[in-house]
Amino acid sequence: RVGGPARYPNVETTTMVNIASGNVVGDNLWLWRADHTAAGTTTPADNPCQTGMNITGDDVTMYGLAVEHTLKDLTSWTGEGGSTYFYQSEMPYGVDQKGWGDAGYVGYRVGDGVKAHKAFGVGVYHFFRDYVVTCDTAIAVPDALVDSFHSPLAVFLNGNGVVKHVINKLGGETKSDGKGGAIVATYCGGGPAPGPSPGPSPGPSPGPSPGPSPGPSPGPSPTPSCNVGDTVTCPGSAATCAGNQCCPDASTCPSASDDFSGCSQPKTVDCTKGALSWILA
Repeated sequence: RVGGPARYPNVETTTMVNIASGNVVGDNLWLWRADHTAAGTTTPADNPCQTGMNITGDDVTMYGLAVEHTLKDLTSWTGEGGSTYFYQSEMPYGVDQKGWGDAGYVGYRVGDGVKAHKAFGVGVYHFFRDYVVTCDTAIAVPDALVDSFHSPLAVFLNGNGVVKHVINKLGGETKSDGKGGAIVATYCGGGPAPGPSPGPSPGPSPGPSPGPSPGPSPGPSPTPSCNVGDTVTCPGSAATCAGNQCCPDASTCPSASDDFSGCSQPKTVDCTKGALSWILA
């Protein structure tokens, strides 16, 4: 950690951990720039640290990585073939728009030139304590790697400002709803890579069965109308969802708000319009 528990003068560093070697495995690292000490809260001038984790080596794996409150990108990853299994971070408290939002810093960044990287459960949350700060995104990666991120999320905890997207330009914004409590946004576009499909069993192709032409298939049974945020059943599934969430097939929950964009597929059913609306592709 950098700073705390007492307010020691001249405690600072540029980066907490640099990994330049390949095939390194990290397990349960918590890299913390002190957001408070026994003497009270801190400001960006206290115990400064620019980046928590900087990885330039190839084929590095992190299990249970946490990075908090650094003053630039919390994690910067430019090595090839990296992977993360659970990541938690919190943006710094005392920064302002010029020093953080306009600079484009994020909680987790994969370098523009990286071709292979995968991550599972990357979460970035924010509490801009002193200033209203607008950030474009919580996680920044090359566009080709977005679907290699599985279940990323952003969380508004308290304070001021907004993070507009979860990953790149995808996923909903996180900001206060005026009611208190945390606000969570997820992006459900990533998923496990599909395995090879088994080939068909060899055999003669059956001929068509004689019989009358079938009539039109009946449409799905309508379900009751709902309010935004209600718990409802996902179309074609026994799973349920509530409001701004994604169904197992990556479609948007029928009770999501109209401005929610955190799923890779739009609504196929919208129950928030009074009478149930089936959306045809």
